[in-house]
Amino acid sequence: MYGLLGIILLLQASLTTVPFLLAFLLMLTIQKRDRFVLAVAFLVGLLYDFLTVQSLGVSSLFFVCFVFIILLYQKKYEIDTLYFVAFASFFGSLLYLVLFGLQSIFSQALVVMGLSVVVFVVGKRMSKRKSDTDTRFFTVRKT
Repeated sequence: MYGLLGIILLLQASLTTVPFLLAFLLMLTIQKRDRFVLAVAFLVGLLYDFLTVQSLGVSSLFFVCFVFIILLYQKKYEIDTLYFVAFASFFGSLLYLVLFGLQSIFSQALVVMGLSVVVFVVGKRMSKRKSDTDTRFFTVRKT
C-alpha cells in the first residue's frame, strides 16, 4: 500500500496536476477509519510540497483538513458508499484545484471522481469475494 502511495506521489509531483493523492487519501480514510490517516496525510503533503518546490505545509494543511472532515462525519454519514465516494472525491478535488489555482478544474475533478469510484467498486467486490471464500470453508452443514 505504501509503495502505491510513493508511486502516486511521484506521478502527481512530476507528470500531472490531477490530485490523485487526494483520491488515495480518501480511499485510505474509508478503509482505515483511524486518526492514523491524519499523520499519513500530513507527511504525504510535506513530501509533495518538497517535491514540487511549494511552500512547505500548504498541501499538508489541505490534506489533513480533508481527512479530518471525513473522519468527523463518518458517524453521521455512511462514508462507505458509492455516493459518498463520488461526492467527496469530486468536491474535494474541485476545492483543491481551485485553491491551488490549477487549470482544467472541472475535467480534472471528474477524472478524480471517476477513478475514485472505479477503485471503490473494485475494492468492494474484491473484499466481498475474499469474505465469501473465507467463510465458504468454515460453514457448518446441517444434515
